[in-house]
Amino acid sequence: MTNAVNVNQSCTVKKSHDGFTLLEILIVLAIIGALSALVVPAIMAGRNHYLLAEETRTVAGVLRYTRSLAMTSQSERVVVFDMVNKTVTAPGERQNAIDGSIALDVLTAESEVEGDRAGIRFYPDGASSGGRVTLVLGEDKRAVDVVWMTGQVNILEEFDAL
Repeated sequence: MTNAVNVNQSCTVKKSHDGFTLLEILIVLAIIGALSALVVPAIMAGRNHYLLAEETRTVAGVLRYTRSLAMTSQSERVVVFDMVNKTVTAPGERQNAIDGSIALDVLTAESEVEGDRAGIRFYPDGASSGGRVTLVLGEDKRAVDVVWMTGQVNILEEFDAL
């Protein structure tokens, strides 16, 4: 008995690939770029919408506060809008700055306009001089209406230009 060993046995070596090919990396980067081009504008539009809503609520809050102040103190009070510096100021309070990217327009009684400043006056009975504050950011716009007879402050998301 002889033990024969087959010397011609072939040995197969399996190669393993650790990592990615350049083509695979480029495809992934192209997909990420395409998704970014779609997502970033949507995020920015959402940010603008949120910013405009926040600034509109701030303006409405200052107006409502001033109306309440006029009624409780039984004296006239004026909210002042500085059109150059884009600020809103209630009597005796700090200035509230409106974001620089937002366009601000105030429609009020002529007697309440002085240079670059406009005001909305509130009376002790709750009535006001009336007016509309319009805030615009890109294609989005909102307004805060102040009813002259009652002094009621309303936020408008959809409105016709005056």
